[in-house]
Amino acid sequence: MNSITPLPPKTSLTDVIALFVFSLFIAGVLHLIRGQKLRLSEEIAIASKRYSIPDSKQSGLSEDPASKVRKFHSSVVAFILTWLPFLVFVTGYTCCSLLRDAGYLIFPWPLLTVSLVFGLALWVAQCIRIRSIRRVLLQGPNQHLQATPR
Repeated sequence: MNSITPLPPKTSLTDVIALFVFSLFIAGVLHLIRGQKLRLSEEIAIASKRYSIPDSKQSGLSEDPASKVRKFHSSVVAFILTWLPFLVFVTGYTCCSLLRDAGYLIFPWPLLTVSLVFGLALWVAQCIRIRSIRRVLLQGPNQHLQATPR
């Protein structure tokens, strides 16, 4: 009996673009969730605790730290930090799809590696975000960040 085995699915440009757009959408949703007042105040508290930032009332600064962080959160840099782990995931998943199209086995190691690198990218992006918030909080009004002597 002749049986026809179906060919494995091929990765098309449309698939890659759809995955890219979906990653932008998910990053946008996460960015909106992080923009809530409670989340921003938690990040201010984490940055203040981790880097021992003085309270704005004690240091004599007139601007509210939450408004400074809100301004940072509305910047393109903050969105790119949110989207970066998803871009890593899309790139890894696309590489796995291309490996599958070439006939290689992609389970479990390539998929596991992509997942671990995605988690690492999430952690790194959060660390960079907290450090950026620290820089924003330490800047005085209309001052550029200067290196502090150790």
